Amino acid sequence: MNTAEITRNLRALSSVQTPLPEGMSGVYQIARFVQLDAQTAGFFINVRQDKNQACDLEIGCDFCFTRDPEFRKFEGFQVLTRAEIAEPFENKQKFLMVSYPVFAAFVPLGALLEDGTPHPHAGTGFAFGVRLGRPCDDNGSCQGYTNPLLEDCYDEVEILQLAWDGKKLTVTDRERLAYPSKVDTFKHTIPLLPPLAGVVSDGEDILTGATKVIGEEPLGRAGVCRWKRKNGHWEIAEFTPIGAPGSFEPSLIRDTNGSLLYTHRTAVPEWTFALKLSPEGMEDAKYNRDIRVWRSRDNGKNWTKCIHQKDCCNGCPVSITMTKAGVPVIFTNEHSDTLGSGKPFFHGVVREKMNLWRLNKERNGLLPQKLVRDAVAEFGNAPYGNGWFMDHPIGLLIRLSDQQWHSVLTMRVMDISESGGGNEATPYTGLYVEEIISETADFKPPWNFSH
Repeated sequence: MNTAEITRNLRALSSVQTPLPEGMSGVYQIARFVQLDAQTAGFFINVRQDKNQACDLEIGCDFCFTRDPEFRKFEGFQVLTRAEIAEPFENKQKFLMVSYPVFAAFVPLGALLEDGTPHPHAGTGFAFGVRLGRPCDDNGSCQGYTNPLLEDCYDEVEILQLAWDGKKLTVTDRERLAYPSKVDTFKHTIPLLPPLAGVVSDGEDILTGATKVIGEEPLGRAGVCRWKRKNGHWEIAEFTPIGAPGSFEPSLIRDTNGSLLYTHRTAVPEWTFALKLSPEGMEDAKYNRDIRVWRSRDNGKNWTKCIHQKDCCNGCPVSITMTKAGVPVIFTNEHSDTLGSGKPFFHGVVREKMNLWRLNKERNGLLPQKLVRDAVAEFGNAPYGNGWFMDHPIGLLIRLSDQQWHSVLTMRVMDISESGGGNEATPYTGLYVEEIISETADFKPPWNFSH
């Protein structure tokens, strides 16, 4: 049976390399990445405000790229999004538009179709993310966490159209779709939330995960989007829901036999009041600590749950990716109610150990879990006393300057108390870029190139 390990690299990036809004300091955190051309990977890295008093205060996204198989040299840093103050309503209430991590998808420059002809959309892609409005003062200062399901908000989905010429990324168009809400209707849900991971080519189309609202439901459902490019813009042509209301952060891969494999994150406890409006969502939330995988044998039209393993994870971000041996692998945090220091943690959502689970040959079960990184063992107890977040694992197969395919995994590390506790970043806080080490098989690469 093929094995899988990951490297244990030092952090790749932490200090922000681009200008930030006046009076703000930031730190690099979660990264999603794409294949830009035959030897270049582009990284889309979110910036979290450092030393802030408000939980999950994300202040933008930067782009950079690398061709380095060791992931130590990153180039071409540029600003993609930034937090900013908006005043959308007549009452003059100001909102700090918190800019959350974006998800990007791309057809690499030089990519070929199955028949060997040039891909008509090569060198183009898109990115989308959410901007949540938090009530703020004239200087943009805000306190606490704004829950879009509990408070009157002004939120936006931002969609970027992208192009890559081999040297520079260009934003060819930027669209913001605004969704003001009044919570007494309980109908506020951002209509499009990005997935955690996964870009799958399908002829001239791209398949990704997403979370979308269905009808009048109070929460969206995770599922799979088919994107088509029309008149110079990538647009959603179809959406197939898979999860129950409240599901989010899906990830998607194509298996070696051509079928699709998919997983997502189940609704978190903070959403219970909204889930009560959906019996299906409330029932599904019971699977918060289970790993579930769905499979499609007809290219995404129909889906069947093929794996359901109970009480093995922690209700944290969970993703699926592929090793170079052609083995699907699940990454998430293991089931635990206490920190490495022995202290219980709220909701039991401990994220100090990153584990992997390989799927078996039949794709109907998981092999035993394997611990791949342990924040406490590596860094000691978190300095502010409330534990580490070693989380948001995001994987993809990419090709770099050595002309070899690499199964790459990114994750972020931070002390929990850096988010909302006013504490500065630790020496270990930042973005980590790892490679999944496994046997190499004659797998089908995700993109075709002429050389």
